[in-house]
Amino acid sequence: MTPAALDAAYRAELVGSLMSGHADKRQSMEMLQWMHGNRGGRLSTSQAARAWIWADLHLDHADVVWCFDRPFRSVEGMRRALLETWRETVGDNDVIICLGDVTVGPARPAVDEALGTLPGEKVLVVGNHEFAAGNRGVKGYGFEAVYPTLVCETDPPLLLTHEPLTDVPPGTVNAHGHLHGAAARTRAQRSKSHLNVNCELTAYRPMHLAALAATARALLAGEVEPQATTARTVARARRLGRRALSTHG
Repeated sequence: MTPAALDAAYRAELVGSLMSGHADKRQSMEMLQWMHGNRGGRLSTSQAARAWIWADLHLDHADVVWCFDRPFRSVEGMRRALLETWRETVGDNDVIICLGDVTVGPARPAVDEALGTLPGEKVLVVGNHEFAAGNRGVKGYGFEAVYPTLVCETDPPLLLTHEPLTDVPPGTVNAHGHLHGAAARTRAQRSKSHLNVNCELTAYRPMHLAALAATARALLAGEVEPQATTARTVARARRLGRRALSTHG
């Protein structure tokens, strides 16, 4: 799938959510307007080999801690833990992809400054909360690249969006965020063409993109069943791969 085709499909998803009343009207309108002047990107195989991915950090969103039962005592503790995990996991020469909703609400210089000290080439696929009231345009946090969507040249291709695609082209898997809580875990078990990388489903750690692609390959081949969290699905695919290596070794 080309970046242009993914952009068109994602734009149709946003319009559909807007028309059905399932999306914030202001955020959706701002994102659609922004997409007129900004195009989706492509991540090469070499970039994907050194890339990490997660979504929905909600670094300054106190309500998300209790609303979705995140294992932190406060928003400050959550922010400190997530940023420290980023620092421990991602190398200076790695790529770190955030699939939207890095923060919530207006831009805060202190948070942007903290993000700027973290390692890795930072790539943002925008989410609805990157379009906050009081901001002009998108919150980019000083990231090196900001896209509406991203196509990863992995095997199989991974289509990166913030909100999940309703129709995922055959032979591809949609890595996304946006969905939270029990509903997200239930939905994660129902689809072999979606992988939710909301940090709540990745054990609050970035996932290596190569491991995600290997998991997508196993899902499409019917070799592994999707689990309630993406971390568990990846772990099962990894165990499957190790057994296959030992059998053929």
